[in-house]
Amino acid sequence: MVERENAACGAQHVAPAYGVSIVPCWRFRIVPDGMLLSAPVDRSAIESAVLLPGGKVIAMAFQNIRYRPAAGIAAFPDGGIPRYLRDREIIATLPVEGGKPRILQRLENEGVHGSARCYLCERPTRIRIMCW
Repeated sequence: MVERENAACGAQHVAPAYGVSIVPCWRFRIVPDGMLLSAPVDRSAIESAVLLPGGKVIAMAFQNIRYRPAAGIAAFPDGGIPRYLRDREIIATLPVEGGKPRILQRLENEGVHGSARCYLCERPTRIRIMCW
């Protein structure tokens, strides 16, 4: 029998002189949460747009989503859970000739991230906004 010290974890163990022994030595490393996430992804897009009566202004629903997907061991085995940095719906108007958009409403999604939707329906005298 040979007695030696395991340099990896400082544990003493006895191994047979003729064979190989495996001594479990578990070391847990604390990894900062940011290292388990990859670079931010911006998945913002216009969901719906309607030309307002009169033909000079466009109303639009814009989904503003930015998140960091899980990476490394945090993504195992099913892709992991992303960290949402921003998730909101924006209702705005924009002049057809160009210019700065006018934001009418910002709707923060505090529930299931990425699930909120807004749709604009044109009516003869007004626009209906449906959000779910």
